[in-house]
Amino acid sequence: MRPTILALACLSLIAGPFDALAQTKGKTGAETPPGANGQQADGQPADITGTWAGTYTCLQGRTGLTLTIDEASPERVRATFHFYADPSNPAVPSGCFSQTGRYDPATRRLTLAGGRWIVRPRDYETVGLTGTLDRVGAVLSGRVTQAEGCTTFRLERRPHPETAPVGCGVSAGLR
Repeated sequence: MRPTILALACLSLIAGPFDALAQTKGKTGAETPPGANGQQADGQPADITGTWAGTYTCLQGRTGLTLTIDEASPERVRATFHFYADPSNPAVPSGCFSQTGRYDPATRRLTLAGGRWIVRPRDYETVGLTGTLDRVGAVLSGRVTQAEGCTTFRLERRPHPETAPVGCGVSAGLR
């Protein structure tokens, strides 16, 4: 009997730390992944307001994009979509327009529709965006909507570029 008690005692010492770990993860033993509850990995609410820079792709090819989100709530999002030449596609003109839509912090899903032009290059149309904020709140990516020949976009939090045309600066869509 003594070897059995000794074996159980050793097993209890080994399993003890794992049991404590399972308790910190909740009743199911499964840890909630960061961002799954609408919060960033650091526990802060998933906020998308600010300036986002990256690229999107449509018929004209890869295009630079700065998206400035001035207001974001489940009821209303206001943004300025500023596009410009990407180094891989230098012939793209610059322009910008306002966008409005919705943002769900629980699912981190953003939906924007093209609005009024602020600076419109010839033969360009407004587009929409449907995307998701990543778990740490650093990357916004998804699909370009409301236009044939458009595919995806990917943006990261960054300062607004200094090359914005007059009228396409921060909060331009609110004028």
